[in-house]
Amino acid sequence: PPTPTPSTPKSKNDNDNDDNSKTHELPSQVDAWIQQWKQRCDETNNHRIQIRQRGKLPSAPVVGGGILKHGDTIIFKDVDIVSPDGKLLVKQLNFCVEPGVNVMITGPNGVGKSSLFRIIGELWPVHSGELTKPHKEEILFVPQKPYLVLGTLRDQIIYPHSVADMLDLGVTDADLARLISIVDPAQNILKEWSFDTVRDWFQAFSGGQKQRIAM
Repeated sequence: PPTPTPSTPKSKNDNDNDDNSKTHELPSQVDAWIQQWKQRCDETNNHRIQIRQRGKLPSAPVVGGGILKHGDTIIFKDVDIVSPDGKLLVKQLNFCVEPGVNVMITGPNGVGKSSLFRIIGELWPVHSGELTKPHKEEILFVPQKPYLVLGTLRDQIIYPHSVADMLDLGVTDADLARLISIVDPAQNILKEWSFDTVRDWFQAFSGGQKQRIAM
């Protein structure tokens, strides 16, 4: 009889590695996709900028008496930070943040740190002075507690866009899955729910999952 070919026994870890190689992309593949995604986002953003420039209007006073301008740099010039109830938190704030520069804002509670971001996010008006900042669509805010909407898992990721907006931009569920895998490498979110799943997401997500969805 023919001599049987010797085989090397496989451990459970070997099988796990085989499975991982089939289901997980190599780091180089992920990096390549991220570059492609960035290029797509840049093209969409450039298109938005061209549309804005065609209908550009001169800067004008906003509700509150200050001036709001749009540009690549964040510049506060003699800006008073005033809460909606009229409390003056910061008087004549002056500073500049160039693109690509990291800035840490520190201070005790109640001095206006969060209020600064409310003004940059245009939740609060510029009470006085002049603020120059990028358009809202060009700034990403990661809050301590993310805003979760009523709807599907997909809705949590694409908010404030609708599914129709998502399709118009050429974004697919496969794109969303890749983005989630970057912030959730273990893919616990997609293992538990599909994009069409509807839940009370504030209760369903763990604290860490809420942060991942926000990113």
